[in-house]
Amino acid sequence: MENHIIAGFQNTVDFEIVWDQDVLQELIQAYGIQYNEIRVFMPITNERELLCTLLCHMRQQGGSECLASSSKITRRFANRFRFDVTLGGTAVRAAMAIEKLGYGSTIR
Repeated sequence: MENHIIAGFQNTVDFEIVWDQDVLQELIQAYGIQYNEIRVFMPITNERELLCTLLCHMRQQGGSECLASSSKITRRFANRFRFDVTLGGTAVRAAMAIEKLGYGSTIR
């Protein structure tokens, strides 16, 4: 019998943003964000908190899942940059990693 890896997937849509340093700098200045304010907000209730949270993860050179209280917040932020909308999330990235290990995966 062959080995199989099976995982359940949730529905997730990612915005794969092409970061623009000038846009980030303009937002930091417009929101008056100070270095000591850069931290993780949970949940994220506005665009300023989203930006602070993203800057915190950039500073830590890591990632995570961020929970915004409204998709309007993330869409408004994403629209400031070039981006692609993709199927994503932890489960999809795990499926891609599993395929690199030689196992097939199906995303439904």
